[in-house]
Amino acid sequence: MSRVLDGWPAVSVIIPIYNAADCIGNALAAVSLQTFTDYEIIAIDDGSSDAIELDLAIAPWRNRIRFCRQANAGAGAARNRALLSARGRYVAFLDADDEWLPEFLERQIAILEDRSEYDLVWSDGWIRGATALDGQRYFDSTGSTEPPSFRTLVQQTCTVLTSSVVARRGAVEAVRGFDARIRRGQDWDLWLRLAHRGMSLYANSEPLVWRTVRTENLSGDSAAELRRAISVLEGIPRKLRLDTTELGIIHERLVRLGMQLDLELGKQALKNGDVIAARVHFARTRGLGNWKARCVDAAMRIAPGLVRHTFLRTRTESGVPDITPAA
Repeated sequence: MSRVLDGWPAVSVIIPIYNAADCIGNALAAVSLQTFTDYEIIAIDDGSSDAIELDLAIAPWRNRIRFCRQANAGAGAARNRALLSARGRYVAFLDADDEWLPEFLERQIAILEDRSEYDLVWSDGWIRGATALDGQRYFDSTGSTEPPSFRTLVQQTCTVLTSSVVARRGAVEAVRGFDARIRRGQDWDLWLRLAHRGMSLYANSEPLVWRTVRTENLSGDSAAELRRAISVLEGIPRKLRLDTTELGIIHERLVRLGMQLDLELGKQALKNGDVIAARVHFARTRGLGNWKARCVDAAMRIAPGLVRHTFLRTRTESGVPDITPAA
């Protein structure tokens, strides 16, 4: 589906960049290969430390993109700045280290054009890079099994791949874009606010994106990821008028995330030789419904030294702490 540019573009492609000089060229090349051509590209450098290398990387594309720099403020702030100057009736989000398949825009825009009730659509994708999940589908890796709703987004049984999102610009502007105060998880926060506002969301099961995991861009250990999720959910009741049922859904999810965090902290304590702390953390995971976690909790009360020895041995042999897997 190719269109001749006539006035403002149909889609504003928004790419925040931070220390991504080595991969931004691939992202821009993937956009240039789209079968749907009625778009503009707005790239925001979010205070990268490799500015010279970045200038060289984008040089071949410089006359085809709108590019600006800002002091480092996070991806949410960068996307908000791009939204201020976006001219398309749709906005598409792409991270600098991800890539679209050639028909990505055509497929996603067709859904929004054919189904006027949808305000936002995203797709599945393929995972690649520095991760054990290399080669897997994104939805499979995240356990995304339910249709979009405020409930399923809170419970994370429906997950959104940000680099596959195409939305009506008016819908994003209606909730004032991303919360720039949130450095990590500001995209999840936005999807939650859109769903609660009553926007219609659609998950396309086609894998149309390459989601790249880079060693230097890993978000941190599992405990850090869980703390970020907890922080985002704790902030939602302060932003939205939630009813009793919605508050209950968030409370239940926070309780489960808290137990998962205790599971991870228990593993860390066990690794560090703090058997007492490990026992306390594992005891708090009893509500997870994870039989291995329950077995570890019981074993910690009976033979903590043996549990630690087994834990360290499995880490040495396989690199994976299989005695207490994340729930």
